[in-house]
Amino acid sequence: MAARTFRISILLVLIALPLTGYAQLQVTSLKAVRKDLGSDGQYSFPLVSGGAPNATARINAWLQSEQLRLSSLQVFTGHGKKSPFENVWPAPGSWSGIDSMSYKIVANTPGYLSLLILSEGSGAHTSDNSDYYNFDAGTGVQLQLEDLLTQRGLQLFQERVRKARLKRIDDFLAKLPKPSGAAKPSEDSAEGTAEAQRQLYTNCRAGVAEDDVRTDELSLEVTKLVVIREHCAPHAIEAVDDLWNFRNAYSFSSLRGELNAYGRCLLIARRGDCGYLREAPMRGELFGTIGSNQVTFYLGAAGNSSSYAYDKIGAFIPLSGGKQADGSYYFTEQPVGGHKAVFVLKRGAEGLAGNWTQEGTGKTLAVVLH
Repeated sequence: MAARTFRISILLVLIALPLTGYAQLQVTSLKAVRKDLGSDGQYSFPLVSGGAPNATARINAWLQSEQLRLSSLQVFTGHGKKSPFENVWPAPGSWSGIDSMSYKIVANTPGYLSLLILSEGSGAHTSDNSDYYNFDAGTGVQLQLEDLLTQRGLQLFQERVRKARLKRIDDFLAKLPKPSGAAKPSEDSAEGTAEAQRQLYTNCRAGVAEDDVRTDELSLEVTKLVVIREHCAPHAIEAVDDLWNFRNAYSFSSLRGELNAYGRCLLIARRGDCGYLREAPMRGELFGTIGSNQVTFYLGAAGNSSSYAYDKIGAFIPLSGGKQADGSYYFTEQPVGGHKAVFVLKRGAEGLAGNWTQEGTGKTLAVVLH
């Protein structure tokens, strides 16, 4: 196969302006064109500016790397050599990679920014990806349901969502034609399709009844909150999955009784000075030093992975561990080679601080993250 040639053009296109009285975030576009990909080859990705510098730095760092997740640019901020898309688009002579990327601004309010990243990939089979991101505009913290709802409100919301999804499945099953009782129908017949759907959704129903909405994708639109559950069918039988994804939308006003004070300030009062997350969850990006070395930490939420990178190198080192019962943080790094090291950190007014200690050598360096 002949090597591909391409032309890159990177443009910054202003598509959002700040509102008077607020340091509202602005979103511009990183763009590139791969002519050799034909009608595909169009790449566009959000770049956030305005507001507090630390907040925009955290948002951009998360969007561009997300610990090298496929839907992101898979590049540590500032380490792209030719193009911000060089780690995701197909290499010359290859048909495996991301063929196009785009995004939508779902909402850009004084208090939060919500984005949808879209990508089309090629490889063993074509895949479409859509990923939602919601950020507190003042801190850059990625928002989750538990940031917005009271503990009791989260329980009530989960019950409401489960009930709606189960009803959708039950209504669909009730409309399927009854089995004829004859020999096993062929897969490509109407009866065969109905039987495949009956088995699919009966099996799926048990999982939906136990759904944890905190693992759903969350989208904060201008007037409503949306949670999205992935569809039931594995790739091999996607053709019979008529229900596809479960998308449940609720107006902010209908959630008033389940929202906490921060959620009501952010979503109903639509203010940009809501403050709850200014000293709340320790997750997302933290910037600081290990000894004299500048580093970026990516702290996952409970149950999710964490990692860190030395800014000059831009390579991620996986971490195991997390928050302990006493409120401290304990991590063990997992380097490809060399000695392991442990982090023992405590939370302070500005972030995390403590020590990095290398096993085997006993070398210890001070750690400060904000």
